[in-house]
Amino acid sequence: MRCSITHHRLILTGLIGLLLCGLNTASAQTGGPNQTQNKTVTITIGAPIGTSKLELGVDYTQNNLASWGNPQAIKRAEAIAHDVAQYQNVHIMGWGSNNPEPSPGVYDWSSLDQRINIVRATGRIPVITLCCAPDWMKGGAPGATDWKHLTDAPQPQHFKDFTELARQIALRYPDVKHYQVWNEFKGFWNPAKNRWNYEEYTELYNSIYDTLKQISPTIKIGGPYTPMGALLHTNPRDKSSLTGPYGTIVQPILNAFDYWNQHKHGADFVTVDGGIQARDGFPADSFASLQKYQDIDHWIEQRTTLPIWWAEWYSPPNPDDHIPNNLVHANQNALMTSTLIAMAPAVSVALRWSPEEDAKPPYTVAGEDGLWSSTLIAGGGQPQPFAASMQNFERCFPRGETLLATKISSNDIKALAGSKCVLLINTTPTTIAVNLDHQTVSLSPYEVSYITRATQ
Repeated sequence: MRCSITHHRLILTGLIGLLLCGLNTASAQTGGPNQTQNKTVTITIGAPIGTSKLELGVDYTQNNLASWGNPQAIKRAEAIAHDVAQYQNVHIMGWGSNNPEPSPGVYDWSSLDQRINIVRATGRIPVITLCCAPDWMKGGAPGATDWKHLTDAPQPQHFKDFTELARQIALRYPDVKHYQVWNEFKGFWNPAKNRWNYEEYTELYNSIYDTLKQISPTIKIGGPYTPMGALLHTNPRDKSSLTGPYGTIVQPILNAFDYWNQHKHGADFVTVDGGIQARDGFPADSFASLQKYQDIDHWIEQRTTLPIWWAEWYSPPNPDDHIPNNLVHANQNALMTSTLIAMAPAVSVALRWSPEEDAKPPYTVAGEDGLWSSTLIAGGGQPQPFAASMQNFERCFPRGETLLATKISSNDIKALAGSKCVLLINTTPTTIAVNLDHQTVSLSPYEVSYITRATQ
């Protein structure tokens, strides 16, 4: 992206635009004099192929917009969150929330109140993930919290107690209308059967679903929040037919999804998570491996017509790519924005995990850029390139926007076309010229560019 934009380029607006101007110019020009234009790519825009379904959001974690942070940095970050994150998710215990029920029937809402108020301050849609469970529901002593056991599942005899906690939460926060049940089957692995204990998870899910729907039919509930992991080298037990440049999706997690889908009492959306990094390494081609999102979405669409949510998604670069230091952030932005292109035709909501970067080097979150710098330090809360990409994506391709077919003469360019805009992404470290709508657009290394279409 550039700040010295021609009349065909989308101009960044609001706080993000003002703060990113100098940064975007740097990222667009990082190629320097040695970067020469190596090819010309032609893009032909065709007939409508569907509509964009995608709305974007974030998952808040431990130090995101924390009350102990720098007040000015928090205000800047809240403004960014308002601009880019339609949906904003918090967990009820862990990732920034303390134990909400340390002892049976004794509630401590202080930290969860603070997390929900973060979302309310941004004026966006709150989401709650019903995970994790107080220690006494997992075999621990009442009144104690051992964070080493955060991800243990509640014992079956306490499923009703966890359901009651969910009921109390729904009553306390009547403005929250979206709930995800649990997180990645945490604690539901059955070592005796060497597979996920999807029967018990589904029992817990159905108990929560029935109870929250009794409170209000307007509450929307989703599961099973399955971690759609892949392996580059699979054994017979894990091998599935769902395979591509990203590796092979492991069959046990597909079995778990199918069981829940067949035995759930109901659902308003399905929720999954995952990233392009396989469990046993990085795919050879990071951009090609984005096909994983499309393949999983198609697999889900063959089983249900419910809206698809990605509760978390990760598109980290392959360290073996050895991206030059001056192109690291541009490469990361290109990869993450290309993920949105992959998701737009099928996904309803995509939540970006931990939008705030760490306060210490290497600053990134899970090996990737955040949306803003740490609010724990003075001068923090500054937007990163992907914040502007998200803002422009929602402006250009809102839910319901017509998507048009694109014929691209080279895999080096990613594109998404609508009636108002065309999103272009250079996936290479060299400058590329693009012929689009009878114009030529020059894209710097890994540049992300939103182009306004000329009025016909």
